[in-house]
Amino acid sequence: MKFDFDMHIDLPKAKQINTDLGRRYSTPEANIYPSITTVLSSQPEKKKSIAEWRARVGADEANKISQGAARRGTALHSIMEKYILGDDLNLAKEMPATVERFRKVQKCVDTNLQLVYATESAMYSDILRIAGTADLICEWNGKPTVVDFKTSIRQKTREQIHDYFLQATAYSIMFEEHTGIRTLDFAILIVSDEGDFDVFEGKRNDYVADLIRVRDGYERRIKASLSEFA
Repeated sequence: MKFDFDMHIDLPKAKQINTDLGRRYSTPEANIYPSITTVLSSQPEKKKSIAEWRARVGADEANKISQGAARRGTALHSIMEKYILGDDLNLAKEMPATVERFRKVQKCVDTNLQLVYATESAMYSDILRIAGTADLICEWNGKPTVVDFKTSIRQKTREQIHDYFLQATAYSIMFEEHTGIRTLDFAILIVSDEGDFDVFEGKRNDYVADLIRVRDGYERRIKASLSEFA
């Protein structure tokens, strides 16, 4: 399927940098901002939960599970980017499970996507002091929307993916800051290893306050850690 692109969108380029403190982005103005995923993963309760999980299953098993999840996510994102851009797909070279995940997401995208604003685009916000790479920003079911593609070992509930909503909210603000286009809606598409496929929709303005709270907490922790070297 061929999608239409808004050729007037010209986002300023941000360069991804990997550091000991997590992923960062350098802006054209030479500002350095953390990625939204780094900010979210640094939350004390999240780090505590991951540490407890690693202790339960063991380091080797935890690493195996994490690496497998990363590979599945990367594979789906790569195929979806090519599909949306209209590049040739050679699904015969992909694992059958990867193709199955793609087909489920593809069907939803074909039904809802009308116009592409940006795909796999590195963005940033001087207001939020956060950066990141958005999967897809588009006209979705008639509305400007942030769309995120996720894979999961098991089916998720809405309560389990609060951070995904904060991530989409951050992308929405970044995009509007540089284009003036208000993407007040988001859609999180999740396909699980168990074969489930779910779409979770929401409104940006319901999550802005919580996003700012998480960002402020991150900045306080970074300042506290750096003060040790002063």
